[in-house]
Amino acid sequence: MKKPPRVLSLVFCDRLDVNLAARQTSLVGLFHARTIARFPAHAGFTVYTALHGGRGEGTMKLTVIRLETEKEIYAYRRWWAPPGQGLSVHVELRITKCIFQAPGRYLVSLFFDDEELDYRYLDIFRARRSL
Repeated sequence: MKKPPRVLSLVFCDRLDVNLAARQTSLVGLFHARTIARFPAHAGFTVYTALHGGRGEGTMKLTVIRLETEKEIYAYRRWWAPPGQGLSVHVELRITKCIFQAPGRYLVSLFFDDEELDYRYLDIFRARRSL
């Protein structure tokens, strides 16, 4: 029987940095919102999460939806197997081809076999022109 993993959190950052020599993993450039000068805009970033437990294999999916239009602007899917009971794993989901058409609020959601595990809002602002 399948059991989805628990999501400990969804975190937005520029990248996940792994230093093998020091045995350290770091989140670089944490953010809650983005300011962009021109639209449409290609914005690459990373969604980090820690997943705990779960059973069975399935499809992990991350989506970005523009809330004003309720249109999905980005989707990433991959086959995934949870780490198993009592275990946690770091997961880096790199967003590389997301295009924001306009400023506004966006919904970033994580699914496992079509069951929503967690979501987070991402606000995209237009940069003010300096005089």
